[in-house]
Amino acid sequence: ASAGVGVAPAAPLLDPATASAASKLKRATRYLGSSRAVDEAVSFAVEAHSGQKRKSGEAYVVHPIETACILAEMKVDVDTVVAGLLHDVVEDTEWSTEQLCSRFGDAVASIVDGVTDVEMEMAMTKEEKDAFNQQRLLLAMGGNLNVVLVKLADRVHNMRTLGAMPAHKRAKKAKETMEIFVPLAKTIGVAPIEAELRALSAQHLSPLAELTGAAERGAAKEGAWGVGKLMGFADEAFASAKCPALLSEFLLADEALRAADLSSKLASHRETWAAHCDAAEAPHLAGRAAKSAPGAGRRPQQPGWLNTVRFPGGGGKEAASHLRAAYATALVAGFTNTPAAFGSDSLEAVQSLTALFAQ
Repeated sequence: ASAGVGVAPAAPLLDPATASAASKLKRATRYLGSSRAVDEAVSFAVEAHSGQKRKSGEAYVVHPIETACILAEMKVDVDTVVAGLLHDVVEDTEWSTEQLCSRFGDAVASIVDGVTDVEMEMAMTKEEKDAFNQQRLLLAMGGNLNVVLVKLADRVHNMRTLGAMPAHKRAKKAKETMEIFVPLAKTIGVAPIEAELRALSAQHLSPLAELTGAAERGAAKEGAWGVGKLMGFADEAFASAKCPALLSEFLLADEALRAADLSSKLASHRETWAAHCDAAEAPHLAGRAAKSAPGAGRRPQQPGWLNTVRFPGGGGKEAASHLRAAYATALVAGFTNTPAAFGSDSLEAVQSLTALFAQ
C-alpha cells in the first residue's frame, strides 16, 4: 500500500519481533553516525509491508530489517543499508522504482531495481521467467557491487529462516545457494557470507545434518572442543559434492552474460571489496586475519575431536568407530539419502548415535 510520493508515513506501532529487529539495526548502524535516512527507511518499510506475513507467521518486514542488519555488519554505506531495507518493496507492494528514486535517491533505487524480479507480460513458463530474472540479476550485479551485497545478505537471512518451508523447498533453496550464491560470495571475496551460506546449505543437504545438530548440543553440554565444528565440515563436504558450484559454467553458457564479460566484472568487484574492508578496518570481512605479533592469539593444539566426546556406559570407542564408519559410508554412497548411505538398519543406527550425543 503506497502513500503519496514524498509524504512520510506515520510511524506505526511495532510488534515485538519487528521492534527487536529495528533495535538491532539501530545498534548495527552506529558506525554510520546518526542516520536519518535509515530511520526513515525503516518506517517506510514497516508501512509498505504492513499486513504481510512470512510463512512462519512473522511480520514480513522483519526480513528486510534483518537483511539490512547483515549489510551493516559488512560496514556498507548508508545507501546500501537503505536499499536492503527496501529491497522487496517494488516486487511485493504498489511502490514503483521511480517513486523510490524520488523518495530515497537514484543510488538506492538502482540497487533495489537490480535485485527486483520483474513480471513478464509475454507468455513464458515459470522456468523461463526464473531464468530471465536470474540473468537480469547477474547483469545488474556486474555493474554494481552493492547489488551483489544486498542479494547475498537477502539470501543469508532467507537461509537462516528456512525452517517454516517444506523439506523439498528447503533442499531446493539450499541447492541453488550452493551452486550460485556460495561461489558468488567466494568470487567477490566476502568470506563470512561464503562460510555461512555453505554451512546453512549443508544443514538441508547432508544426510547427517540432524546428527551433527545433536552432536553440537551434546558437545556444548560436555565442553568438548570441536565436535560439532568438524562434523559440520563433513556436512559441508557432502553438500559441496552433491551441489558443486555452477556459477562459472552458467556465466559461460549464457550468451548475454558471456557478451557482457560478466565473469571479469564480478572478479573486478573483489578488488573493490578488499579496498572497502581495508578502509573499514575490517580485514575479517575479506577472510584476512588482522596483523598481530608473531605467535599472538595462537590457539593451543587441541586433542582429536572424537577423543573429546564422552559417551555413556563406556561405549566411546565403539561409538566413535560407528560414527567414522557412518560418515565414510555416506561418502561412498554419494550423499543421496540416509537409507542408501547406511543400509536397511540406517534409521536405528542414526537414532542410536543421536541419542548418544544428545545425553
